[in-house]
Amino acid sequence: MKIDFVERLLCPISGSKMKLISFEIEEIIDGEFVVPIVKEGILISEEQKIWYPVSNYVPVLLVFPTQFHKDFYSKNKNKILSAGNFSMPNLKCEQGENFVQKTFTEEWNLTQESELSFLRTDEDLVNLNRYVWLKWIDRDKVPVKSLLNDKCKGYCRS
Repeated sequence: MKIDFVERLLCPISGSKMKLISFEIEEIIDGEFVVPIVKEGILISEEQKIWYPVSNYVPVLLVFPTQFHKDFYSKNKNKILSAGNFSMPNLKCEQGENFVQKTFTEEWNLTQESELSFLRTDEDLVNLNRYVWLKWIDRDKVPVKSLLNDKCKGYCRS
């Protein structure tokens, strides 16, 4: 996650600003610039006293605990505790969410690298997102404000 991206994110529960605490930072070349990105860390909502994981460069803004949260906490317990008195999100998940997670996990596990699956390069993934998943966006005509679901509208600023 690019460090300055945190300015665009708000807590999905309260809508308040969040603070980024980095555990592992890497640098990438973006054109002529060296850009620091967070590989591992947490986003904290001081208003809610909640932390959200940033894992493998991706902020996970679920408002309910999952096994992923528990595993992330076990792996980073000391770093999370040193951030202050924050807990993982603890709201109930919406009806059907457990089923979606279970089936997604099963499907995801089937697509992992093996002799039966195919691999994509980083360039392939960028192009897949740009020309397939985000093709509907005409950036010249309509500025993108949020790609989050309707319940999160207004929580991600442009």
